[in-house]
Amino acid sequence: MLRLLTVALALAGAALAAQTVQGRVVDAASGAPLADVNVILGAIDRPGGGPYRATTDRSGNFEMQGVAEGTYIATYRARGYWSTYEPGDSRQPHYTVGASGAPPRLEAKLQPIPKLSGRVLDDEGNPVASASVRLFYQNGHCSLPSCFIRGRDLTTDSNGKFTTADFFSPGRWLAAAIAPQTFKAPPDRDQQKLTWMETFYPSAVDAQFASPVDVRAGLELPLVEIRLRAAPAFRLRGRVLDEKGNPAARAALALHNGLGAEMTANAGNDGSFEFAGVGPGEWRLSGTLLKDKIPLWVAQSMEVKDHDLADVRVRLTSPMRIHGHSVLEGPDGDRLPDQEPAGVVLNYDSGEWGQESIMPSRPIGLGDENGGFSLSLYPGRYHVSILEPPPPGYYVSAIVMGDRNALTPEGIEISSAAQELVIRYRSGGGTVRGKVENCGNSDVFLVPREAALRQPQFIRHAGCEAGGRFELGLVRPGQYFAFATSGDTGFLQMPDDDTLSRLATLVTVRDREPVTADVRIMQ
Repeated sequence: MLRLLTVALALAGAALAAQTVQGRVVDAASGAPLADVNVILGAIDRPGGGPYRATTDRSGNFEMQGVAEGTYIATYRARGYWSTYEPGDSRQPHYTVGASGAPPRLEAKLQPIPKLSGRVLDDEGNPVASASVRLFYQNGHCSLPSCFIRGRDLTTDSNGKFTTADFFSPGRWLAAAIAPQTFKAPPDRDQQKLTWMETFYPSAVDAQFASPVDVRAGLELPLVEIRLRAAPAFRLRGRVLDEKGNPAARAALALHNGLGAEMTANAGNDGSFEFAGVGPGEWRLSGTLLKDKIPLWVAQSMEVKDHDLADVRVRLTSPMRIHGHSVLEGPDGDRLPDQEPAGVVLNYDSGEWGQESIMPSRPIGLGDENGGFSLSLYPGRYHVSILEPPPPGYYVSAIVMGDRNALTPEGIEISSAAQELVIRYRSGGGTVRGKVENCGNSDVFLVPREAALRQPQFIRHAGCEAGGRFELGLVRPGQYFAFATSGDTGFLQMPDDDTLSRLATLVTVRDREPVTADVRIMQ
């Protein structure tokens, strides 16, 4: 009986602690109420708290009943609007629901996503119907041509026009167009057959010369008119072989130049293949074949200049398993007892061609029972990323494979499993503190001056405290650009080197030494 009474009292206490949370969502530009906004309230201080969900009515109001005691963050999703904060934004407000006192009232202003309109024309100004239009989002850590994030795919109407407001994030976007296969080929030039090239806005076949569109709330976007470019068409022929040099019959092949439409083919029984209509430039040929339940794979770069390529040979390889471990070091480099090993991911570097579309897997290594990690991968060049933050009191000091440094702009070439991949952590690090004038809810960022270190595990950030002060500890020794972002960005859009050199504060961090740096907001 006493146990039942205790359970009943506990349930009653929980019921009393639960409260009703209300709020309202409006358009940040017009102030008009927004209906049909999905509101999600998730707990951040205890697992399993929520999430609680609601949808706004015609007046923009919403209500959630029975919200348990705890601390929460709110997420808002509505078609045609950006959420106020990006996921993981440290400036996102926290709301406390307690057993006593009035529950919080949530107020949110969502930014309307601007609409982008444009059209695709051929080189004579005629509209291209059913053309594929691709929009590529350029974030701070990955920009064309070295890598890209595919954002949105569109198709032009009968007049060659397209329009969209489907941008998942504000920032710089590139637009590229590809003529449909049914579109008439360009006329021959000097008895040379031509093909339509993938063309970037406004009329560039090289992504490096494309004009990005700045998509941000409140901006009037330009009319994006893409005029297709034509170039000579060539053939690419060759054979694909297995590891023993035998013909790889029926191997699946793909030829692409990073961003354009992919050409695909299957090798014949003798391993032969052919691609037609290949324009000049850098191309990537990749292939795969399942043999004895093992996926063989290859990727090879080649350049097409002013003639056909014949007798191209590519050889498939099987995956190999490499091993690694993490090392904890004291301030003088002395090795300390290991703890749980780091998890790592190896990002295959295909140069200017983007991610390989048919690569069998993305190598990820998680800690095993032997205190290390292992990964199955194919020979190639890789960039190493660490999945977890460093152990408390440590920073990442080095990533090596044998005597080779993996922290270089070009990554590290892995062709053998003979050596281990080692993640080195060192205790200590420097401290950067300072002040940001008119900081508000801005964030301060430390970006390594060395390009090879501009990876998430080496870029540090912190919010401003009272009086605009900030402090970052356990910083890897080296030189950094220090700057603050305006409070309405919600994420880091990496400035280019010229902007960093002109507007950011250059800071030299030394081990176990504090350094003061007053930084400014970079607009």
